[in-house]
Amino acid sequence: MVYTVPTRGIGKPDYSKEVSSGKERAGLALGYGQTLKLFGCVLDVLPSPFAWVLPQLAIGASASVVDYETGLSTPYVIPKGYTIALIAGGYSADQDARVRFFIDGFLVVTGVSGSGIQGYENKIISITTATIDPTGATAHTLDIQITNLGGAILSGSIDWTGLLQKVGSPPLPPDKKVRCKWCGHEHTVPNKTTYITCPECKKLFIVADYSQKKSTT
Repeated sequence: MVYTVPTRGIGKPDYSKEVSSGKERAGLALGYGQTLKLFGCVLDVLPSPFAWVLPQLAIGASASVVDYETGLSTPYVIPKGYTIALIAGGYSADQDARVRFFIDGFLVVTGVSGSGIQGYENKIISITTATIDPTGATAHTLDIQITNLGGAILSGSIDWTGLLQKVGSPPLPPDKKVRCKWCGHEHTVPNKTTYITCPECKKLFIVADYSQKKSTT
């Protein structure tokens, strides 16, 4: 017998594009009002115009990571009306090292990694200023420091991905202050600028641009 059955609902949902969404962040699809921020450094003997490539770290020495968009070392200033959450990070070095995170100059997280060990974290519960100031009532600072605990000069890299979240504030300015990695001169350029010839020492340095990474609505 052949007969017609009325259709109800829309069928089984298609979750094929979800990647363990309850446990992992699937890519970097930004939410409304979010801006991507990357902080880190590569510590090596080889020179490079990229702003985040720094000299090797001496025994017992510490260094703050670099804002990939500006070349400025942390502390990074989170503007009033914004929060920031560090959602993922990676680390690899040839010496034992300690990484510390500071908010407003106060230690919030510390960790130690052994030499030759490569680490990666994709945090479900992130390091965020939203837990202390969810409305962005005041500006805050974020600092990330790496210290060489080993017995020799340290080579390696560290990077952290952050989401800057607008919480009822005006848009970010169209310009950014950048720092020349060669002479330290600071000046202002449009956000989309990446290849910069320093007006002071005339050398090229390179920063990143994440302002073109649009939020999804």
